[in-house]
Amino acid sequence: MSKTDRKTRIVQISMLCVIFVGLLIYVLLDYQTIVDSFNKVFLEKNGTTRILRGLLNTFIISVGGLILGLIIGTIINIINFSKSNNIIMIILRTFCSYYLSIFRGTPLMVQLLIIYFIIFAFVRGQEVTIATLAFGLNSGAYVSEILRGGINSVPKGQLEAGLSLGFSYNQTMRKIIIPQAVRNAFPSIGNEFISLIKETSIVGFIGATELTKVFKEIATASFQYTMAYLTMGILYFLIVLIISYLFKLFERKVLKV
Repeated sequence: MSKTDRKTRIVQISMLCVIFVGLLIYVLLDYQTIVDSFNKVFLEKNGTTRILRGLLNTFIISVGGLILGLIIGTIINIINFSKSNNIIMIILRTFCSYYLSIFRGTPLMVQLLIIYFIIFAFVRGQEVTIATLAFGLNSGAYVSEILRGGINSVPKGQLEAGLSLGFSYNQTMRKIIIPQAVRNAFPSIGNEFISLIKETSIVGFIGATELTKVFKEIATASFQYTMAYLTMGILYFLIVLIISYLFKLFERKVLKV
């Protein structure tokens, strides 16, 4: 560890100690009030059960949205990087261009409301499923650009080498280019997943029960706004912190980046 790294580590540990001591003093000074607020938020009216259900729905929407986004993004890149120029591929490329322009050019909130209240106006009781679909369609537009950047980052000599070995263009893309592109794009895919988790806070507008909606309902019912919203913020922060660590660990141990 270099001298600069040691200094940075000391500063980080010192700041964490100051924060911990400050929180400890606050708890000791107002212990009974904090305990009462905690009980009202987590123990009364099945607060913990509702929070866990909201947390589960948050992960369902974000994970489902990312998986759908990866599928859509991969299909778009297969179409756009195809060498075929028949009329069907031209139509598909034009459709993909419109799709990217629409979903990257409008807010996710607007897309969610249109999909729920207009496209699926006849469907009710499937808010989580519809939210997952909306998030997946939105994510697909961004993932396609992430993967495109990953493909473009692979040296062109790799493609030429694959073709010179007798592989077809599609085989070269599938066996040589795409694996390297995914590895290059992996950090950005992790950032996209984190963004989806944070953006799930808007799905309460269509009635889906996720983390933000649950804490808002608990705060309104118990009048413990400080405890509820601080807990919500800390929970989101811890989720993002853990997921960031897991992505970096996977990147370092499995992808060897």
